[in-house]
Amino acid sequence: PDHQPRGLAEAIAEKSSVVLERVGLEGKGSVYLSRFSRGMLQRLGLAQTLLGSPEVIVLDEPASGLDPVGQRDVRNLMLELRDEGVTVLLSSHQLSEVEAVCDDVTILNAGRVAARGDIDALLNVAGQTSIRARGTGELPAAAAEFASSVAVASGVHVFAVPDDRVRHTVDALDDAGWRIESVTPKRESLEDYFTHLLAYPGGGES
Repeated sequence: PDHQPRGLAEAIAEKSSVVLERVGLEGKGSVYLSRFSRGMLQRLGLAQTLLGSPEVIVLDEPASGLDPVGQRDVRNLMLELRDEGVTVLLSSHQLSEVEAVCDDVTILNAGRVAARGDIDALLNVAGQTSIRARGTGELPAAAAEFASSVAVASGVHVFAVPDDRVRHTVDALDDAGWRIESVTPKRESLEDYFTHLLAYPGGGES
């Protein structure tokens, strides 16, 4: 029927408008590509990827050429896609970006798999727990006894203790009237993990 091409064109135009808005290019559908900045072209590539509502998306350095706001937008978009059930395969040298959005990682070194697995399992420091507590002055002596990597900001102390000293430390803080804000496995950054991995490769997978 004659109305099908028009209906198809309208559907494509509507979908295009939706994905352009989603990547921060709202109202740019009629702008010549020659007028696009590098960052805008990067966003346009993301929009093209989303047009077909794919179940799997492969992104290679998606934040390249973007300013900090654009990088944040792309990161949030990847998180949204993940929450919607889309599988996102991300290749990136920006390790903070990888750490923020990925559930599983594979690290390559000289063409070989140096490490892979659940990111929390890779980055959690065995035998150490991180405690975040709020109080005045210095840490109580009984809590400071086993504390390491202490950082302080606006009355909040963040530090690590051995796993077998967590209860002792929490009780000491509680007795001193401190407020415990969180007790979580100590975690190193992906950048630190990567640097250590390259310094002490210990083999790898072919």
